[in-house]
Parts: sequence; C-alpha cells; structure tokens
Amino acid sequence: MTASDDYAWPFGSWLGTEDGGQFGHTTGYPRPNDYHDGVDFGSATYGSGSDIHAVQSGTVVVSGLKGDGLGYVIVIKGANGISTVYQEFSTSASDAYVKEGQTVKVGDVIGKLTGSHLHLGMTKQDWNQAVMHSFDASGGWLDPVTIISGGK
Repeated sequence: MTASDDYAWPFGSWLGTEDGGQFGHTTGYPRPNDYHDGVDFGSATYGSGSDIHAVQSGTVVVSGLKGDGLGYVIVIKGANGISTVYQEFSTSASDAYVKEGQTVKVGDVIGKLTGSHLHLGMTKQDWNQAVMHSFDASGGWLDPVTIISGGK
C-alpha cells in the first residue's frame, strides 16, 4: 500500500496495525460502541524512538500535553480542511518538534514515538468537538488509511 501524492505515512511506510488498532467498528479491543476513531501505529511494529512525519501539509494548531489519556497531542490543519490529530505517542514535550502556528510540509519530522503507539485520527470537524465523540462516528472521523493511500 503506497501513500498518495498529497499524503505520507507517519513512519515512511505502511506495515499494518495491531489487532484493534484499525479504524471504525472493530473487535479485539474493548471500546464504547466498539468504535475506534483513528489508526494505531504500534511501537512494536514501527519502532520505539522512531521519527513521526507529518502525513499532510498544514499549520500546527495544537502542540501540547492533554489530559484524558491523550498524552502529548499535535494537531495539523491542512488547506483541505482536514485536521490530523497525532496523540498518545508520548507524554514529554521534548518528543514534539513543532510549535503552534508553525507551517509544516508533508513528510516533515514533527515528533518522536516514545509511547506504546501513535494514535492518528483525521476529521473535517473542529478537533476539540471531534474528540468529544471519540467513540462514535458523529465526531466526523475519517479513515486515515483510506485518505493517506488515496483511496487505494
């Protein structure tokens, strides 16, 4: 599976997800409504300490430590109106290399994976509103794998 011209994989290639790390209604990991609002890129597969790359070009609208188990969060809003939410990859500010207001290009290194996984979500809704609906489709969540691979 290859990335489209406008998107890149956060770790350079697609190696798949662990059980329960897929987008949408999943089994294998207990969640409310069995719904997962993104894709998990596990450190066992992609390597602890690996660089995280921007999956799309845009402006960093959030770069900070958040509560509720989100860990450090980076949100990049693209010109296409899609916000990409990178979360749970770390609990340390030193693992995020971008600041709010910064412009990034697809493929730029934006952080480092030091947690158990990177949870990557994409939405056209305001990311704060979308996160309030993490366990159901009303958050406007989009399938990152489908978007990054250009629907392939």
